[in-house]
Amino acid sequence: MSDNNQSNKGFKSRFVYLINPKFQLTMIGYSVALAFSIILIIYLFQGYYYNHMANVGVELGLEQGHPFYQIIAEQKEVMDKFYLFMSLAIFVLVFTIVTYVSHQIAGPMYRLKMYFDKREMDLRKLSFRKKDFFQELPDSINDYFESKK
Repeated sequence: MSDNNQSNKGFKSRFVYLINPKFQLTMIGYSVALAFSIILIIYLFQGYYYNHMANVGVELGLEQGHPFYQIIAEQKEVMDKFYLFMSLAIFVLVFTIVTYVSHQIAGPMYRLKMYFDKREMDLRKLSFRKKDFFQELPDSINDYFESKK
């Protein structure tokens, strides 16, 4: 029974993606803010374009109910829906990717901290997961402690 609990504990810990919440949530926040800033700028330029097209109609002397204005209004409505959908999709995509990448950064830093906190230098070599960032650190740290023996 205890082996099963140990196995389940290891399994559940693989799904903890916020290892260092302060760092990771900051990265996620900045990335989402940047993505939405870009979307907002593009949206504002699109609004400027539709305003410009309405002004062209005024300059041409078209009456308010002219089909030209209806086409512009319909296109703006379609694009507004598109921007809403794309904003949500981009939010999910950015959130997912940045959470994953920040996990690959925070994980090795957490492992390194635990390695030193538990004073494991003499017990085993430091290692990171294969897809983590900073793959050069374990070799340098392990070489350092090997040279001190």
